[in-house]
Amino acid sequence: MGRFGDCDLRSSGSGLPPSSRHSWHRPQGANHLNPGMSIAVGSPVELVSGVYLIVPVTITCPDPMLGPTQFLQSESVSVSVTQRFGQSLAAGSGNLSYRDDSRFGGGIIGSPLACDGTPHTYSINVFPSVLGTPFKGGRAVATASFNILVQDTSTFRGDSSSSSSGPTSVRIRG
Repeated sequence: MGRFGDCDLRSSGSGLPPSSRHSWHRPQGANHLNPGMSIAVGSPVELVSGVYLIVPVTITCPDPMLGPTQFLQSESVSVSVTQRFGQSLAAGSGNLSYRDDSRFGGGIIGSPLACDGTPHTYSINVFPSVLGTPFKGGRAVATASFNILVQDTSTFRGDSSSSSSGPTSVRIRG
């Protein structure tokens, strides 16, 4: 048995796959994942061939313990980096996403992130703005955010949770 905020999570022991074997009761409007979610920009940030950055982000989110009518509809991770050169700024962003619209006649794009209560590190490619200044080695500032949306097919209601970090000073190598 677990507890996240105002949400009681109880294992049903039904023999179903881990993502389906939990019952879930939460008060209306409660964001059940927020208390255990976090995101942090790591180091070092790597400059690849003078073109784009590889930014490590560490994400922690609890097991959502979904009920039989609930599913993870989407997750998104966004990272933005800004670097100053005299009077110019290099800026860019990148993201990692997952979306499951299969229950509504659509498809699945991407792979879900690991949500098991332990930290996992992902690499996000950040390209500079098309008309902007390219990134260089040195100091920069980064921000990151992580969003998750759980849907319930019996009520057609969603439960979204999010976490963000930054601005954080980072060092770009390369």
